[in-house]
Amino acid sequence: LLPEARNELFSALETSKQELAVLGQKHKKICSDTAQLLSEPKNEELETELQELTDKMEVVDNGLEEARAHASNAKHAKQLKGRIDKMATEWRKRKRMCNEFVQNMEEATDGTISLKKCSAGSGPIDIETVEGAIK
Repeated sequence: LLPEARNELFSALETSKQELAVLGQKHKKICSDTAQLLSEPKNEELETELQELTDKMEVVDNGLEEARAHASNAKHAKQLKGRIDKMATEWRKRKRMCNEFVQNMEEATDGTISLKKCSAGSGPIDIETVEGAIK
């Protein structure tokens, strides 16, 4: 070959080597970008995950509402317990007054009317007791 042709071939070879190196670098970059994109979730997967998280969020919201309702139920239960305690106190007061009345009658009638007989249901006055109601 002529020296000019040979020089042209060498220069073309060097240019091709440089282009090959540039293309190799571009190929490596494209491969790394592809690997990164493949490692990220796809839109369908993200939509599925979003739906699952939305469902979980609804469950948590419902639990929160139940907890808030429970707190208000606890307040209502406390108020109800207070009312029951007041009624029980009033009932005990009335029971004590009734028993005192029957004891006073027992003393006034010299034992004709007795608290035991009245409570048992065999006396002249029929008194309903808690013990009798349970039987």
